[in-house]
Amino acid sequence: MDLAQADWVLISPEAPHRKVYSLDLPLLRRPADYQVLERQLGLDERSLYRLTLNRWATHLQAPEKGAHVVSSASPEQTIGRPLLSRSAVRRIGISLRDIKLCPACLEEEPCYDRLFWRLRLVILCPPHSLLLIDRCPLCHEPIPGLRPVSEKCPYCQRGDYRQIPHALIPSTSLLYQGQLLLLNLLTSEGTTNAKCPSIFAGSPILSVEPWQYFALSERFENLMWLRSSKNPVVQSLKKLAWTDDHVSSESPLIRESAMHMILSHYLLASWPENILTLIDRVAKLTEGQQVGGRMLENVWQTDQVVQHIWSSSSSGNTPFALLLQMFEAFFIWGTFSGFPTSGGERQGHEYLIALLPPAWSESCHSS
Repeated sequence: MDLAQADWVLISPEAPHRKVYSLDLPLLRRPADYQVLERQLGLDERSLYRLTLNRWATHLQAPEKGAHVVSSASPEQTIGRPLLSRSAVRRIGISLRDIKLCPACLEEEPCYDRLFWRLRLVILCPPHSLLLIDRCPLCHEPIPGLRPVSEKCPYCQRGDYRQIPHALIPSTSLLYQGQLLLLNLLTSEGTTNAKCPSIFAGSPILSVEPWQYFALSERFENLMWLRSSKNPVVQSLKKLAWTDDHVSSESPLIRESAMHMILSHYLLASWPENILTLIDRVAKLTEGQQVGGRMLENVWQTDQVVQHIWSSSSSGNTPFALLLQMFEAFFIWGTFSGFPTSGGERQGHEYLIALLPPAWSESCHSS
């Protein structure tokens, strides 16, 4: 926000003076705060609500939580609209103080930023095909949401957010297409191309609700936290979908989010070929491990998984349930660093099948 003295808007001119704290603005919920801003800005409650992250409460969290706020505040202390819970803000990774920016958007007249750029996984401006920035190019301080001059760093007073070197992200890349999908599920304001990216044609991800997409993203983030030399799933995904030159950003947070987006959306694209390719890669990565005095071979039977994917798609399982089972299975495999034997007889692929969710395991054993 470009205001020479931003704080004056947040204080009511009449006595008793009431102040709206800047950290409360993205999740504005108290009626008294709305009344202050209604008088100061001449906007009604509905218009102010749509300027907060609460407008996407039902998209970012499950319906039972999207209907109300989970907090210690009494009903009289909150407006009667869907509100994001504090736990959802933490899980999704929403910044209340700082924001990301698009250098090209700052060049436009008038310049602008987007409310959804506060979400951790939103790191691209599709209209300009540019990665967002999250820090000053000179002092490397984060970018505050409220600052006197839109393009200038308020900390060092010298950094110009428009001057950060940047490279175009190809519109055919997994990162670009994944960001389009995310923004389309969150809000139609974020897309400029086809409503559903073609690389996800036939994928069950196109049939999930927005809050289910973000729930799946949380499950995948759990898998990414297991990233190590002994995590066969992340190792395999990086070999298949990631190279260091995918993202030319000096920000560790931007690079981490980009890796999350690329690896998770690789699984969801070109359905189901990429899933099967990953399973084959995990099998090859774990082949030849020494367990119980014998070498493991044929650690996975790909044809069984093929049958399960197609049978699950036609058995009445919801797309969300299918994808959730898949991500949970990959999480289990990611925690796995060796194939134990039972009496020296259990084969590696049998152990993996035993680790699958019940519906998967039963389907594989019946093949």
